[in-house]
This record gives sequence, structure tokens and C-alpha cells, in this order.
Amino acid sequence: MKEYPSRRNLLGLEKEHWKPPVYSRGPGLFNALKLALFRFLDLQSGTIWRDLKAELPSVQGTVLDVGCGIQPFRPMFAPTVRYIGLDSADSKAHFGYEAPDTLY
Repeated sequence: MKEYPSRRNLLGLEKEHWKPPVYSRGPGLFNALKLALFRFLDLQSGTIWRDLKAELPSVQGTVLDVGCGIQPFRPMFAPTVRYIGLDSADSKAHFGYEAPDTLY
């Protein structure tokens, strides 16, 4: 088997350096434009956002978001929806976020 000296095994790393993109919309026009630009440039996120925006506002009752991360789609639900997030206990240590109403 051929050895590749420039490659390294990433399984041995203690902490992951990749962080998920922050979708959450902060207050102000600048943040709204930044979020719109992000969804435009990231075709996958933009497509998911567009499709969910058509469906999520009509959801009622309780929503359990498994693997919720930073809860990027939470603002699409009506204020009357009871939202519960479920995420990995290591999410804060590995990705640097902690969201409200989330079970870790």
C-alpha cells in the first residue's frame, strides 16, 4: 500500500475546527442583507430555506427539531408553536454554540 506523507488522519484531532454557518438573523438591515446574500450564494441553504418558508408558517402544535444546531429555521414558525430543540451534548464544545429551548 502506498504511503501519502502529506495526508494526516483527522480522527485523532481533539477538537474540530469546522464551525457550522450562522444563519440566524440579528436585528438590523445589514444582518438581513447578509443572511439574504448567504442564502443566495449557498444554493443548498437557499433551496432549503425557500422550501421550508412555504411550509413552516402553517405548522401548529409542538415541534421537535432533532439536531437543531443553531436553530436556523426557528423564526419561520408561528409564535404560537411550541419549539423544542434537541442537539448533541458536545455541540458547544465542538461548534461553539448554545441555543435557547434546547435539550443537550
